[in-house]
Amino acid sequence: MNFWNKVPLFRFVIPFILGILFAINYRFLAQSNFYYFVVISVLLLFVIRFFKIQHSYSLRWIFGLLLNVIIFFAGYFLVLSRVGINQPLHFSKYLNENDIIVAKIIEYPEEKEKTFKSIVKVKYVKSNSGIHKTTGKALVYFRKDSLTALLKYGDI
Repeated sequence: MNFWNKVPLFRFVIPFILGILFAINYRFLAQSNFYYFVVISVLLLFVIRFFKIQHSYSLRWIFGLLLNVIIFFAGYFLVLSRVGINQPLHFSKYLNENDIIVAKIIEYPEEKEKTFKSIVKVKYVKSNSGIHKTTGKALVYFRKDSLTALLKYGDI
């Protein structure tokens, strides 16, 4: 018996995982392109069904190819929608060189040789144009001194 007949859904997992890996390594499509992708995919599937291309033996590979491309981009856009930097309120979109960040420590500070390392959740960015409520996390290092030694989880 053929391997593909034993595990039929496995052939859909491969393009999905490839789409995820592609999104992690190459982020060149904007998240707004997702809507165009969905509309074009639905239209193409409708055309294939309407013209009965999948019933023609010599053209049935078109349906399989299109389905694999759709699954590939589903994995791709899934990653893009979950990555914080792609969110519209991410702090990196408001941050300039001399801006002030208001953040909450969400991981206990880890003591290093000359610094404290922690992960913070950025709440606001204060710039010349005003205060912007933001989202996102950042890895920060604080120089060791008497005040940074007192930092703990939940501090702002």
